[in-house]
Amino acid sequence: MIRIQLEDPKSFKTENILEIFTRFQESVHYHIVLEVCNSIDDGEEDALFAVFEPIGYEMRVPRHEYISALETNLPHVIEAEEYELAARAKQHLDALKP
Repeated sequence: MIRIQLEDPKSFKTENILEIFTRFQESVHYHIVLEVCNSIDDGEEDALFAVFEPIGYEMRVPRHEYISALETNLPHVIEAEEYELAARAKQHLDALKP
């Protein structure tokens, strides 16, 4: 999970999330895939992949979006040469698809 420490929590708006995620996109793609895979393994209803501190704002992928999240983020994981995680995600995708 990514923990994002906000410099000024009082000025945080959800509109800032895109800017923050763009800045750290490689890490975001990796953690979405990692946490979805972990949640599938553990039978969880959603995958927590980011928390904004100190306000505790959480970003999650719900179970019904696991396939989409893996398909969207897997190419970035491969591009980052995270092949073990990519293989794990591919196995989960194959098992989840009808």
